[in-house]
Amino acid sequence: MKRRIRTSTVVGSLLFGALLSLGPAAQAESNAAARPSAENRVLNLNGKSDFVQIADSLSLHSFTNAITIEAWIKAASFAPDQGLINCVLRKDVSEGGEDFFLRFRTINGAPWLEMSPGLDVGLVRAEHDFQVGKWHHLAATYNGSSIVAYVNGAEVGSQTASGSMTIDKEDLFIGKGDPEYSSGEYFHGQLDEIRLWNVARSEQEIREAMNSRLTGKEKGLVAYWNFDDGTANDLTGNGNHGLCPLVIGSAKPDAKAAAETVVKPSTAQSEPGESGRERARDRVVHFEEGIIREIPRVARLCDGLNIRTENVDIGGCKLYCEQEGQGTPLVLLHGGPGTTHHGFHPCFSRAAGFARVIYYDQRGCGLSDFEPGAGYSLDQAVDDLDRLRKTLGVDQWVVLGHSYGGLLAQCYAMKYPENVKGLVLVCASTGLHGQSMPSRQGEFLSQQERNKMAEIRKVSGLTMAQLVYNNFLNGDWKRQCYYKPTREQIAQIASYEWVHDNNFNEVMSRFASEVDLTGSFAQCPLPTMIVEGTWDMSWNTDKPRQLAANHPNAQLVMFEESGHSPFEDEPVRFFGVLKDFMGTLREAPALQLQYWKGSILKGE
Repeated sequence: MKRRIRTSTVVGSLLFGALLSLGPAAQAESNAAARPSAENRVLNLNGKSDFVQIADSLSLHSFTNAITIEAWIKAASFAPDQGLINCVLRKDVSEGGEDFFLRFRTINGAPWLEMSPGLDVGLVRAEHDFQVGKWHHLAATYNGSSIVAYVNGAEVGSQTASGSMTIDKEDLFIGKGDPEYSSGEYFHGQLDEIRLWNVARSEQEIREAMNSRLTGKEKGLVAYWNFDDGTANDLTGNGNHGLCPLVIGSAKPDAKAAAETVVKPSTAQSEPGESGRERARDRVVHFEEGIIREIPRVARLCDGLNIRTENVDIGGCKLYCEQEGQGTPLVLLHGGPGTTHHGFHPCFSRAAGFARVIYYDQRGCGLSDFEPGAGYSLDQAVDDLDRLRKTLGVDQWVVLGHSYGGLLAQCYAMKYPENVKGLVLVCASTGLHGQSMPSRQGEFLSQQERNKMAEIRKVSGLTMAQLVYNNFLNGDWKRQCYYKPTREQIAQIASYEWVHDNNFNEVMSRFASEVDLTGSFAQCPLPTMIVEGTWDMSWNTDKPRQLAANHPNAQLVMFEESGHSPFEDEPVRFFGVLKDFMGTLREAPALQLQYWKGSILKGE
């Protein structure tokens, strides 16, 4: 690889979710109002980009000539224009490919409920006084001869229909529909108690159970999400899980509750994110009193995962390694220099549904050996990675590098291109350092926060973990995080994500600053995807364009509501994009690969 001495250094990586008239309708609303206001959680969707994706499964193919879809919904808004759609649930979101769906369509200025068990079978459309800010229970059934729609346990529409349902292998989506129509058909508001049955439930069965939690073992129940454990896990045991950060606390759905008034801040600059989470660009200032020396004890995120762990001997050094999932190997290269694999948890467990995910700590970092060998260097780190590949018995893998790990990934691809099935660069250090500066990391920090962190740095005797913890509590998270982490997350970052040997960061930053990759990937035949967050403040605003220009054959994907870690900030979209990329990989032509590798060697 070409080298040229640079005076700038690599930017560090992250340091850091009417029954019938007055009869059954009144009864249903009375029952709903009587539901206790115990702790409850709901799915909160912003109507622009939020959704839950559930991988296709054997259980989702159990529908033949019967289905029931149920959900509690509280809309924050409906699509304003004629014919536009807000989708509650849909399997296969490709145009014209829907297996079944439950959604709203705006007709003459009002939302109408629509349900279809497949457009070849039929569709029911029903009008009701759906109010923004008010809970409504939706249900729709198909029994082989008719489709019936219910609101709050009462029938509101029916349509004759017949035929067997057709279920393909595409994924199921909650809160999203056809990406090519109605700006994605996203649902804006809250969802709860979503249920899928492979039987047609009766009106009485729907009404009697709509206000109760299920056990998950009910006959005919295929999938059930109530979000009360803070996840989008399926409670039936069928494994229709969706990893989701969009679950929030809320009172239980109540069909009689009055619409809520939403008051927004007066300026866009201070308006919180659609998800309700504080963002760095909200510029909220917060201080802690004094210095906190006792960091809360928190478990490693790895400890709560069903994951394979081992210390892999690569010869003269053991690298800590974790693996989960099956399929195409995907190795994750953490940033820093000097962070650890822990920063990829728990997000990348989502990728375990379509890949064999391999986490590891680089030599001198985290739980791997602090063994310099001949001396820490970028070349050593590249060779370590390939020795890990051989020891794990991997032929080719997709190499994903985050931040500084993206520079390491590029260097690895140049030296061992025949072992790379695909290259993914996530908010990656470019190897074009002079062009991608200056950093914008301080843009959202107030002067008061800067002064506070300067005071923290002057306190003697603080460990690295204590420094990270106190700085993050006092605003330092805004440098690279998009959403404000919780205190527990800050404790995990401080304890487990910035751990390395003495002088490791300094030594590796020096080696990284000497690398010049300008023009090195002009002829690269490896499938490459570049992922960038619009609000990644590590570099200037031209950085995504500059990196993409140096990889002219790569795909560039921008994430508009993300900072330095899009896999944390927009996980549903990120892992959908990653799955699509890995599902379309093709072997790079051998002659092109040889030509490119030869051109690199000549350029040294």
